[in-house]
Amino acid sequence: MSTIVFTMVYKESEEKYDILQSRYQMKNDSGFLYILENVDSVIPLAETLEAIGSTAKDESPAKVVQLIENAKTEATKVDEQLRKLIEFSDDFTENESPHMVVNQAVMSSEEQYDAYILAHSGIWVNIRSISYDYWKSSPKLINDSSREYVRLLADELRSLEKTLDSLKESHTSSINSIYVVELAKPHVVGQLKPHLIKIKGMNEKLNAELNKEFYSNSENR
Repeated sequence: MSTIVFTMVYKESEEKYDILQSRYQMKNDSGFLYILENVDSVIPLAETLEAIGSTAKDESPAKVVQLIENAKTEATKVDEQLRKLIEFSDDFTENESPHMVVNQAVMSSEEQYDAYILAHSGIWVNIRSISYDYWKSSPKLINDSSREYVRLLADELRSLEKTLDSLKESHTSSINSIYVVELAKPHVVGQLKPHLIKIKGMNEKLNAELNKEFYSNSENR
């Protein structure tokens, strides 16, 4: 008798879990589509970076600082947007249950996890590095490595904008988009990942150049 009762309770619990997971998936799917449909343009950040890269050597420090502060604000928005889009790209095609956590964000696949880690390093922290380097420079100068970084990053952001526009058009314009969202999610992650890898490479190169300059200046003091 106890075996029968246990089996019934277990089956009932399993059914409740399946219902809960299904509802979570529906909520996740609608959130994903909303974020993708309302994704903000990354062009304002690209334009600000281009303005920083084209400042004159004797540019007014007040103007340069304002541009950098604008870039930091815009970079924060871009970073958060990319992280949120990837976070909602849970892959349920293999009935995966969420099992990986990054700073309280839950991932359901290795691909999603890898993309989120790439996005988590972000752009803002490197704009902050440029800001700090400019603040401590005397005379006030945007160095060559920082200028190259902002120009290359601006180009990559313009490329990312085209990808985001294409993804939005492909996966949110159809009335049936909610029914094919499980295919859209891995596609979105797969399309974003190459951009994130390129940005990570740029970030690492900038950090290496700034560190090299810092230690070189320290030795010359």
